[in-house]
Amino acid sequence: MNKRINKKELINKKTDLAERDEINKRLITASKSNIEELYNALESSEKGKTRTQIKTAIDLYGDNNVTYSKEDSLIKRLIRAFINPFTLILIALAVVSAFTDIILVDSSNRDFATVIIIFAMVLISGVLRFVQETRSGNAAEKLLEMIETT
Repeated sequence: MNKRINKKELINKKTDLAERDEINKRLITASKSNIEELYNALESSEKGKTRTQIKTAIDLYGDNNVTYSKEDSLIKRLIRAFINPFTLILIALAVVSAFTDIILVDSSNRDFATVIIIFAMVLISGVLRFVQETRSGNAAEKLLEMIETT
């Protein structure tokens, strides 16, 4: 199985290298060409492309717009902050601890401390993750506002 993955990764790396090599060759050729040769190669002119060429490019490649994903609601972000492998393991440990320290023992020997500590860890972890994701999301939005598409 690992050999198959390694072969696929190797093929992907070779493809990436070939694409980069092709781009580098094109850039070197463009840097050595004069302006007229570049205009001819790019089918353009000093005034830019014609409306027909622009329409063809839009039909072929789509609009040149930055797309933004819609922001998740507060509830979705809160759920995502608390549902992750780390917190799920802690919740499972809390359930096991609840059975072994509270449910399956005499009422005089019940110990709530472990369950309370684990749930506090889950709560702290989730809140910290939510706060950090909110801050990073706000920073990303501010950076996107700085982008000016021309």
